Amino acid sequence: MAQKKTGQLTRLALDEMTRYLAHKAESAEAQSKWAGQRVGAYLNQIMLVAHPNVTLRMQRELQTISVTLDHLLAGRLAQATDTLTQRFKACETALWENSWQTARHLELIPPAAASLVRAEEREMAMKQEPAKLKDSLRKVGKEKEK
Repeated sequence: MAQKKTGQLTRLALDEMTRYLAHKAESAEAQSKWAGQRVGAYLNQIMLVAHPNVTLRMQRELQTISVTLDHLLAGRLAQATDTLTQRFKACETALWENSWQTARHLELIPPAAASLVRAEEREMAMKQEPAKLKDSLRKVGKEKEK
């Protein structure tokens, strides 16, 4: 089917997602229907609810794919390729370091847990913690000297 009718597999999958999400596109034309689709919504509202014990690794893979598909369906090719490129870099880093500690910060998908805290706020807060720790240690050291 993929060779005979290019795009048909995607159209059928998006139709099925739409059925699950109870969201009907206003236009019957496939391109406008695709542009209005949100694969990420299907992932979060259907798949992850039906499979609550999915591993973090699988969840990150699914998020990367859904974000990339949403970018592509909206015609945002540059954002789609950036998302995949950063995932590729993260995987490479994880292989070199044998850990996801650094690699997870390379990805463009949101953190696994939902949060109202923006990435910039989180980074700023994380930078504050070492400074607060140093201040506390300094105060403890001064109290011991007395």
